[in-house]
Amino acid sequence: METSTLNIPASVTEIQPYAFEIFMCAAYTVSDGNQNYMAKDGVIFSKDEKTLVRYPACKNDESYLIPVGTETIGVSAFELAPFKSVTVPETVVELKSAAFAQCANLTNITIPDTLTGSGTVTLSVTASDGIRVSGVSCDDLSIQVTGNGDGTYSATLPNTTKTYTFTVNVSSDMGNYEGGPATCTVSVTRRSSGGGSGSSSSSTTETTKNSDGSTTITVTNKTTGTVTETTKYKDGSTLVVETKKDGTVTTTDTAANGVKVKIVDEPGEGVTATVTIPRSVGTTTVTIPADTTPGTVAVDAKTGEIVKLSVPTEDGILVKLDGSADLVLVDKSKDFTDTRNHWAEDAIDFATAHGMFGGTSDTTFSPDRTMTRGMIAVVLHNLEDNPDYAFEGSFDDVHPDSWYADGIHWMVDNGIGGGYGDGKFGADDKITREQLATFLYRYAGVMGYGTSGGVSLSGFTDAGSVSGYATEAMQWAVGNGLIGGMGDGTLAPQGNATRAQVATILMRFIENLTK
Repeated sequence: METSTLNIPASVTEIQPYAFEIFMCAAYTVSDGNQNYMAKDGVIFSKDEKTLVRYPACKNDESYLIPVGTETIGVSAFELAPFKSVTVPETVVELKSAAFAQCANLTNITIPDTLTGSGTVTLSVTASDGIRVSGVSCDDLSIQVTGNGDGTYSATLPNTTKTYTFTVNVSSDMGNYEGGPATCTVSVTRRSSGGGSGSSSSSTTETTKNSDGSTTITVTNKTTGTVTETTKYKDGSTLVVETKKDGTVTTTDTAANGVKVKIVDEPGEGVTATVTIPRSVGTTTVTIPADTTPGTVAVDAKTGEIVKLSVPTEDGILVKLDGSADLVLVDKSKDFTDTRNHWAEDAIDFATAHGMFGGTSDTTFSPDRTMTRGMIAVVLHNLEDNPDYAFEGSFDDVHPDSWYADGIHWMVDNGIGGGYGDGKFGADDKITREQLATFLYRYAGVMGYGTSGGVSLSGFTDAGSVSGYATEAMQWAVGNGLIGGMGDGTLAPQGNATRAQVATILMRFIENLTK
């Protein structure tokens, strides 16, 4: 029976060897909810992806690279497969019987040195009338020969280069049999790929052992020009880098805990990444390799929302997620005329790209202007994507229609900030360094980010001038590297915070949360 696709229902719990001998298809699919099997690129694997169960007999591949992480090749897994070349990764430890049966086009199999699996040889025995076969034995006594009840005998041979002699023991029903036992020899040649290479008419394969103990298998498709490098590390993680002729590079990094990051870097297009996080892992931090600027952010490809916990680094961008996501890396740097070569230029690019706050005009940021209490309320509200609030009170100096009203009401509603107690919030008052530390400290606690890491302020000459309500917050801010001294041994808790300073403090705050 020939079909393009054959689906394995969710109800299937076991696939027996040779189950698909009559089904000639180009791809298999497995229904969602199947607890035992899954499909990868049309090939059936066990749910844990460790056993390759069945490769489609009509799949149009010139060569096939068995995914790193596969440990077992099942019985008749590649039967009738049309490819010419196959590469077995070092993770495979067992090749079961008839794995490559009737692969008429197969000319090259690359097998790693670490393979400790085995293959099965089947011997057919025919006896003349009156002659009874009493058993078949091997000269290597560690090899067990099993009768199959149909005139054939099977033995499993290890993956080593060796010649075995099998002896058929017979007897005569007539009692006058004068012939001796019949023998045959079976030679096994182990093909090694350690440090070597293989080739077929359409591809070449090379295996390299690296100094760190990892192994890299490089497959070059002569027809398409695509080069695929698969590196298996000793800790169980893998890295697959596919480079196409047009310059498109697809990198798939799979950690030992199952977290997978697939990055596609196509010339002339933005870098995209798919991060897959198993439910058992929960929250994790991953690095997406890319050329970045301080204004580069990760954007959710489905919603268009900026991922708050995304931080550019020398190697790319660091992203913290609590679930799988499709991401696009976007440079949202602003070209402010008054921040060029400013000491806080990178921090300003970071803060504005993350949407925390904007410039004072389309072309200016006013980095040295003092920040107000109303401004910081808007910044923190923006940082949480402007959520709703239940606050129904009012302040004499906060008009309901003012640009900072929602931020202030949200902050007060969540216990992050409050008024002066005289009916005023002080929205337009300059914010002091200790007030800023207090707002951030309370924000971190309310949002569940943690408030540990506080240190003594005794090293500052003006530590005693820190207000009582702000002492714990200032200890936390200094201990976590958010706020430092003024260079003269003072902390200046009542000093005003500029927009550039706030941008820097916020960048450090997000960096700490993302680690």
